[in-house]
Amino acid sequence: KTPVEIAEERIEEARRTGAKELNLIGLGLTKLPETIGQLTQIQHLDLTSNRLVDLPEWIGQLTQLRYLYLNSNNLHVLPNSISKLLCLERLVLGGNQLKILPQFIGRLPQLRMLYLWGNGLKDLPEAIGKNPQLELLSLESNQITKLPETIGRLSKLEKLYLNNNKLQELPESICQLSNLKELYLHNNDALGIPPEILGPEYTDIVLEPHKASKPADILAYYFRNLKESRRRLNEAKILIVGQGGVGKTSLVNRIVYDKFDKDEQRTEGINIARWQMPSKMADEQVRLNIWDFGGQEIMHATHQFFLTKRSLYIVVLDARKGENESNIHYWLKIIQSYGADAPVIVVVNKNEPPNQLELNETRLSKDYAPNLRGFFKVSCETGAGIAELKAAIEEHINALPHVYDQVPASYFAVKEKLEGQAKTKNFLDIKQYHSMCRTNGVTDERDQSILIRFLHDLGNVLNFDDPKDPYELRDTNILNPEWVTGGVYKILNNNPLMQAGGKLDISQLGAILNDPKCYPEERHKFIVNMMRKFELCFDFPDSEGQRLLIPELLPKNEPDIRWDEKKSLNFQYHYTVLPEGVLPRFIVKMHHLLTDKPTYWRSGVLLEIDGNVTMVRGDTQAGRVYISVSGPPKGRRSALAIIRNAFREIHNTIPKIGAQEKVPLPDNPDIVVDYKHLQRLEEFKTESFLPEGADKQYRVRDLLDGVDKDSFDVFLSHNSNDKPAVRELGEQLKAQGMSVWLDEWELQPGIPWQQELEEGIRACRSVAVLVGSDGIGPWENEEMRAALSLAVEDKRPVIPVLLPGAPRKPSLPLFLTSRTYVDLREGFTEAGLSKIVWGITGDKSRRKA
Repeated sequence: KTPVEIAEERIEEARRTGAKELNLIGLGLTKLPETIGQLTQIQHLDLTSNRLVDLPEWIGQLTQLRYLYLNSNNLHVLPNSISKLLCLERLVLGGNQLKILPQFIGRLPQLRMLYLWGNGLKDLPEAIGKNPQLELLSLESNQITKLPETIGRLSKLEKLYLNNNKLQELPESICQLSNLKELYLHNNDALGIPPEILGPEYTDIVLEPHKASKPADILAYYFRNLKESRRRLNEAKILIVGQGGVGKTSLVNRIVYDKFDKDEQRTEGINIARWQMPSKMADEQVRLNIWDFGGQEIMHATHQFFLTKRSLYIVVLDARKGENESNIHYWLKIIQSYGADAPVIVVVNKNEPPNQLELNETRLSKDYAPNLRGFFKVSCETGAGIAELKAAIEEHINALPHVYDQVPASYFAVKEKLEGQAKTKNFLDIKQYHSMCRTNGVTDERDQSILIRFLHDLGNVLNFDDPKDPYELRDTNILNPEWVTGGVYKILNNNPLMQAGGKLDISQLGAILNDPKCYPEERHKFIVNMMRKFELCFDFPDSEGQRLLIPELLPKNEPDIRWDEKKSLNFQYHYTVLPEGVLPRFIVKMHHLLTDKPTYWRSGVLLEIDGNVTMVRGDTQAGRVYISVSGPPKGRRSALAIIRNAFREIHNTIPKIGAQEKVPLPDNPDIVVDYKHLQRLEEFKTESFLPEGADKQYRVRDLLDGVDKDSFDVFLSHNSNDKPAVRELGEQLKAQGMSVWLDEWELQPGIPWQQELEEGIRACRSVAVLVGSDGIGPWENEEMRAALSLAVEDKRPVIPVLLPGAPRKPSLPLFLTSRTYVDLREGFTEAGLSKIVWGITGDKSRRKA
């Protein structure tokens, strides 16, 4: 059938049944059938992903419309008749060709959500301020240079997306948006707001929600910056990495001090050197903080100590060693995984005759684009090639974004005071910091909070203000980053501790840190809490925090475990490079599920989950993680889902780790099939296929059922205003053995969130619709529509749940009122939680009175 015929069939069906929704998504329509104009009862019209160039005037006849989706079409103008849609609550116009937003947009009194991303808008009409109910305004990826003053009248606005525009200034009226909860101004360079102030972009917020910048903080910085005298930041970081003994410290000494010591001591931990290079601005200098790492594989969980927005990497190789021995691919892949698009220079050191290390520079440049920027051969001993290297460093630093950001002068005063104190002190408490701020003109507490976060991201200090952190982390600001990293590395590199298999007694710390002046006893707990925070250790049960295990120091030798993979449920992750720290972090994260007789080694562990024993082991050389679940078939998929959830959380902290999911054939685990390929085969309704290397065909659904059908027990559909209670419920359900899909735990950065939500719902055996004090949220309506569709299709439970604070007589959508709800208004009681579990599993024995 033609797209028009399909559309007419759906229109006739809607007319005949009196349906309130009409879905014409992706039909490729170039013109709307006029019969739509007769559906005056329609409230929801979805025309996403067609080829519409214009809209007919008769669209104004659909006066009951509440939701109108027109995204991903070719619209150039909007008809005036849209102003007759007085019930319209959501208007989605993203991904079109609109250059002008007409003034009549202000005549839609019920409009709550307006999406205009990805058009060609250069400004907004003054009438935008006449939408009293507007809660969300999406304007990202346009050409907007200026906002009208009337934007300050949008008293109910909660979310404002302005990233990727050309804003030259902000109107003062924007400060009147007292309900604003999310503000995104990224990639509007003329505003001069540093990325540390803007915070993570909205695609990354799901990783660490507590790091989201408050709109009031962003605006306070911007308007303070306008009023106060400013200075250019003129600061960046260089991170020098490579195998031990390649000459990293010698390279730093030659670059910074023009000296060479053939008896240079090996770096233990990290050294930080300062180097002033000429600025591209006349008569100014740029300060480079050069971080020289020891030969240890530093890119594990503590990478958050080091990575900042203004960084250049230098990978150092030894000309006397081969390409493989220098591990160039390992270091370049690690940097790509952790360092996003940071530029990288490769330096071949010890390049004195007859030493020669020839690299395939063309291939490497292509394989590691856009990071890899150049290759240099130097001799730290003779100084050959150093001048050319320094010139290249200056060129790449000058090209880094934000090196020359304008910063309030008072911020510099505090920054310089802190750096001065760092020469004699390693840490200070928060009260001392606040006093220093007040003395130097930063008197507002909000500015003080912004500044400490800014300095943390710069690498000048370390500060952890996550509300979940132990008190000792939030109350201590580290003036000298070398102090805390040095302490962690003293522990990680302690030989007796290695001999003891990573078992650490707190009483040993004095001997290990071995410097009472630098590491006084009262600060030992802080160092240990840092290691707990970054998943470097865990407490032994019943030790009351006095005995810990550090998985990175476990023996490498894998115990002899008799395991039959052919009788197990198997799953694999394939990586371009598997960082050394991933498996130890996994062991820390999952230590509460260890078998009765704990079995673990540096790259593997046995876990017991719901009566199933799971072996997880890694092979860093092959870049593989192998997961094998043995036990009653009924619980295998649930156990595997819990394991996969843990790896998702770890992968989310490594931006470009590139983990590929693989499904081994059940009767031949040596042959694996790409998980996403299986999903695509199912989308194309392929029932069976012949995997490469196999001698028979396999049913696609059988392979998927083995690993991901019901891979999550429950999807938590919720109003974002209820996030704290929702998180708590999610944790409580996890404790009940449920695998939980929650947006901030599962949404992957860079992937369209609508697609991820849809896949999330499809991967869950049930949906819990959570109702809090503000009722059903706008996104929940979309999730509920998808959930209801799946409930009908697959008979999946949809469970209404009343959260603490929900009204006594909650207003539930029509389709929910016929379903039995779970009442948690009095708190997360055992009876209430077990009732949810009963609803999810259908197992009445799980219910408790």
